Amino acid sequence: MTSAIGDHVVDRITISDLVTSLAYAQDERGWDLFPRIFASQVVVDLSAHLGSPPREVAVEELVDGARNALEGFDATDHVVSNIRIDLEGDLARCQAYVLAYHHLRDAPGPVDYCAMRGKWQLELTRTENGWRIRKWVVGRTGPIDGDSGLYEMAAARVAGGETGSKPSGENDIRGSRA
Repeated sequence: MTSAIGDHVVDRITISDLVTSLAYAQDERGWDLFPRIFASQVVVDLSAHLGSPPREVAVEELVDGARNALEGFDATDHVVSNIRIDLEGDLARCQAYVLAYHHLRDAPGPVDYCAMRGKWQLELTRTENGWRIRKWVVGRTGPIDGDSGLYEMAAARVAGGETGSKPSGENDIRGSRA
């Protein structure tokens, strides 16, 4: 195997692992992983998902936004698949399908979950510390399943100083209504 081919394979594996780490960091509340996943400044585009315009934020602001959006849920599960990577030197574009499941144990209605089917479109750059995501576009490929109002309920929990159950398998959702 030539060095160029070997480097190409290593880059693809590294980027794929980075995308998987993004899903893992959200589900495990691993906010300290974000600076190892994202560039110091990142463009976040949620326009196709939430209607908010794209904007450039510092990674610390991205952590705050993710924490506020997700810590109020008792469990989340971001499943990433069909990762496609296009490499051009020190730049890469990546697309992946994502199924994002959000569970709120004490939801007031008969439905205690919200699931989004979508795509992540990522732009990455090679830095002195390795590959980092510099643009994150979240889009939907179908309607939201379950109760989309749970996002607001989870955010209200966080604003009120509450968080959901602990991640890492410590959630027992067997009593769930789903």
